[in-house]
Amino acid sequence: MLFKIRKEKQKPNMRVIILEYFILLSCFCVFGIISLYGFATGVLNANGWAHLDLHITRSLIKSTTSTLPNRTIAPQHISPLKVIHTLLENHIDNQKVSELSALLLENGFSANRTVLIYEKPIGNKTEIKFPRKFPKNYKPKKFLRFYNTCAILGSAGILLGSRCGKEIDSHDFVMRSNMAPTIGFEDDVGVKTNLTTLNSEKAKLLAKCLSRRKYKCRQVALDLMKEFNGSIIWFSKYGVVKSSAYVSFTDTIIKQGLKTDVSYPAFGMPRRVGSFWNISSVSSGLVLYTIAGAVCRKVSMYGFFPFHETASGRPVPHHYYENVIFNYTKRHHMPDEYKLFLKLNRTGHIRFVTDKCLQDD
Repeated sequence: MLFKIRKEKQKPNMRVIILEYFILLSCFCVFGIISLYGFATGVLNANGWAHLDLHITRSLIKSTTSTLPNRTIAPQHISPLKVIHTLLENHIDNQKVSELSALLLENGFSANRTVLIYEKPIGNKTEIKFPRKFPKNYKPKKFLRFYNTCAILGSAGILLGSRCGKEIDSHDFVMRSNMAPTIGFEDDVGVKTNLTTLNSEKAKLLAKCLSRRKYKCRQVALDLMKEFNGSIIWFSKYGVVKSSAYVSFTDTIIKQGLKTDVSYPAFGMPRRVGSFWNISSVSSGLVLYTIAGAVCRKVSMYGFFPFHETASGRPVPHHYYENVIFNYTKRHHMPDEYKLFLKLNRTGHIRFVTDKCLQDD
């Protein structure tokens, strides 16, 4: 009918044309809403909420990793050290980093409170204690200073094949989680370690293996300790879990003459970190970033990926050095931490790396 009216008058009627477009647009909108509802309903009914979460997860990864400044192309004439300085200089917002650092210090996350390096008792005293209060004039012999560039490593399987090793080692200070092994994975995770966390379960196992020569696991434990020779082993959960494992571990490495420092916080780190970021059951990665935020000017983060597959569908193991199954939402709230790291990356507080680091051999 509209077409006949237009043909008889021979002149376009703007009101009629606008009405036609409005009707067509309305039809498309209604069709789109019905289709979207049908898709969502089909996903939920047929596959359950977990499959919808996977769709959302893939969308999240695709929308964020494509914009992350994490791909490193290193020409032959440029060293990894210059590459990382350039990447950090172009991405980090120094003003925002300074503001967050001041806030962390204001909330008690200073290096002389978070990383207290254990000092052996003077004389014949053999009892190991981790004091939290000191005289006002006390000056520690060892302590963390302020660093220009820091790398924080998680242990996610996303590091496999990343070739980020040289880039990681080019940072001034490298922090790792729970003494994750580096031998055999040097190209992807590097070899440099200045500080590593150690949980109570692994501390207990290492102390047991190192204590007696007859144990078959002794050599494995010794090899692992050699990897972290000269680094600081940090009992990040001291004060939250039983300290007996940490005491036993410290006593063992002293008796074995191993050259490494152990350290601990002056308060319950996981709880205070969780309160600061408003995230419960925090992982060692967020705890490490919290102390790094107070002692590092520019921070890169690698190996934090709480998903079982990439956006393209490639399977990703929980750890780069072992294939274990882990529930990322039950034990730790890692997806929440991942979102926090993405936000800190967007605001220029950190450089968050989830892609490959292309380097020259």
